[in-house]
Amino acid sequence: MSARHVLYGVAGALVARRLVSKRIHLEGPHLEWERQNYAGRTVSLEGGVVTAAGLTALGIPTALISGHVGAAQLVAAGAGGVLGYVDDTETDPGAAKGFAGHLGALARGEVTTGALKILGIGAGAAAAAVALARRRGNGSVLDWTIDTILIASSANVANLLDLRPGRALKTAAIVAAGLARRDDAGGALAAGTLAISVAQLPGDLDEREMLGDTGANALGATIGVATAAALPPARECARPASPWPPWSPLRRSRSRARHRSHPAPASPRFSGTPRGCLSAPSSAPSWGPPASFRC
Repeated sequence: MSARHVLYGVAGALVARRLVSKRIHLEGPHLEWERQNYAGRTVSLEGGVVTAAGLTALGIPTALISGHVGAAQLVAAGAGGVLGYVDDTETDPGAAKGFAGHLGALARGEVTTGALKILGIGAGAAAAAVALARRRGNGSVLDWTIDTILIASSANVANLLDLRPGRALKTAAIVAAGLARRDDAGGALAAGTLAISVAQLPGDLDEREMLGDTGANALGATIGVATAAALPPARECARPASPWPPWSPLRRSRSRARHRSHPAPASPRFSGTPRGCLSAPSSAPSWGPPASFRC
């Protein structure tokens, strides 16, 4: 990808992360962000807040390359970060936990913060998918559906990977490194995501900080937006293919029959008759290939 896109993504992500981190430190310690991880160590949610804020702000430099991708990033990462923070700061010890627990509580008529997060992230993914569909210019319902599922499920997968230190960040860094090779807005978004993931990884591995739902949902949604921006329109993937493998004689015979029924136009450089052959009948059109050769 171009150096300009890399600069937009990496610089925008790191500057936003640094500004948010400095602001948090100026406000003093946030004891309400302290949590106990799986090993019983005290970790801070600061890493998740900084990551979510940096990824959401990454939509601004991305919008300089593509306004649709930038808008999709602002909506998807912002919804994931804000609703994840609401769920992280839930103080009720008896609140439902897990995807199934929140949906079960919602079925009983209890609206939990987790249920709000699930519905809100889905709505954010749907709104981001609208922007991405308009970028392709076709407004396909199938494209919108695929992008919505991809963004929402990516946010949920990142949340599941965050059960252990470093898993979500390392996975996001690997995926972002592959997407960052693209020379478009999705590549710039992936480059910024890679920079934030690498910068946040030491604190997460040392078990000083954690992503929580705040950072993991924003991180997964960002990967979903970058991946969806790299996908071609669904109609280009729906072309019927031959049921026969490339080495099958049936596929070769059908290919030869197709070429006989629709011959390729003659090359403008071709003139005359091949050596050792008689010329074509006079009825052959002058603009196409000879009707037949008798050699």
